[in-house]
Amino acid sequence: SLKGGIKITEQGEVIAYRYGNPHIARRHLEQVLHASMLALGIKSEVEVRPTWSDAMTMLSEEGRKAYRLLVYETEGFLDYWNQATPITELARLPISSRPAKRSKKGGFESIRAIPWVFSWMQSRAIIPSWFGVGSALTTYCESDPDGINVLQEMYQEWPFFKALIENLQLDVAKADMGIAAIYAALVEDDALSAQIFGEIKAEHERTYDYLCRIIGQAELLDNTPVLKLSIERRNPYVDPLNFIQVDLLRKLRQQQADTPEYERLLDAVLTTINGIAAGMKTTG
Repeated sequence: SLKGGIKITEQGEVIAYRYGNPHIARRHLEQVLHASMLALGIKSEVEVRPTWSDAMTMLSEEGRKAYRLLVYETEGFLDYWNQATPITELARLPISSRPAKRSKKGGFESIRAIPWVFSWMQSRAIIPSWFGVGSALTTYCESDPDGINVLQEMYQEWPFFKALIENLQLDVAKADMGIAAIYAALVEDDALSAQIFGEIKAEHERTYDYLCRIIGQAELLDNTPVLKLSIERRNPYVDPLNFIQVDLLRKLRQQQADTPEYERLLDAVLTTINGIAAGMKTTG
């Protein structure tokens, strides 16, 4: 996509992180320049083999079906999402001129994309970025005895697929099913909670396994030890905020709205939302 120039749009949440310190800002711009120069120097045209194209067609379709089956076709999923994430509360966060919903009426389709992803990032499930991948990879490999070899070949020789897998492994590694489980416990219907969280956890395990097999490593991020170490060092500081947030959400949802105690608890919840977003270095 580069033709000798580049235009960058930065999201508001990263401006202070990347440019608040002159030394970090210079380093970041040097990294962007370095990546741009590499992209300009690398041969951009890669012959996409028919087997790769067929694989991607099947993977995208199977992934789409698995995602829609959970999000759109599972009875009670909207209730699960509303209770197992702080979506209702983060809608009160003063970070945008736009409301969380396009319309006060309407169901899931009225939700804006940013609050949707933001809420799953807070609960550490992060399903919008990876759910369906494990099912797609499983179906493909079960349909073709040579499937895993084809996927490994695509990873090694097709830059597009390599970038896709690398991005996936980062979010799957950042997702924490242990933390997500304590959010699932906020769901009032125990059967619904067990069903949907069980599906999320099983899909995470499938995705984790296949990504490791494609990349050729024992654990995710083994090929990027700096990122792996960063997450390992960060989590002990972010995890307590999740535990605090869950406890506050449980207490908040027992209060009558617009009372002094409700507003006090809501303010504390919003503080944890800010803290988790800062610790995860993203709203999603």
